[in-house]
Amino acid sequence: MTHRSSRYFSVAVGLLSSFLLLSAPDPLGCQEAEYDIKAEFLERFTRFIEWPSDSSVQDQSVPFVIGLFDNPFGDYLASMAKERKIKGKPVEIRLLHAPDDVLGCNMVYISASIADDDVAAILKLTADRSILTVGDAPGMAEKGALINFYTTNDHVRFEINKRAAERSGLKFSGRLLNLALTK
Repeated sequence: MTHRSSRYFSVAVGLLSSFLLLSAPDPLGCQEAEYDIKAEFLERFTRFIEWPSDSSVQDQSVPFVIGLFDNPFGDYLASMAKERKIKGKPVEIRLLHAPDDVLGCNMVYISASIADDDVAAILKLTADRSILTVGDAPGMAEKGALINFYTTNDHVRFEINKRAAERSGLKFSGRLLNLALTK
């Protein structure tokens, strides 16, 4: 194995290990731990996605904005946002109340508790924008969310809607696509 392929293999194994550790089963069945894992995934997704050059993500004078419709993360995501940067920028968490609130966000988390009409309106607003939409309900990827969480055998997994991702202008790393169920 050459030095280059050895290094690539090491990076790939490290990446895969990170995702596998985050999707480890929760021995206590604790929902809080599930949302801690999902919060970690939200941050890690951004490491493998490029936003277009005309996106606010490229403007270092404004924070990276994560919008939440409902907050099942408790204080974990907010604590993470204080400690870490995304794309070299401070992170701002916004609690969203109406579909139009997604404008100005770089990422939007859509929980299962959101009404179907609101989900449709949110996904319509974000369909052709460089906003990473992350759903957390069965069928959300089919409806147009770029990424959707699902659980199988007590493991948190994710699926990616490749067509919606392409329309958004966001570029998903092949490594991320390889770890996901793609739609």
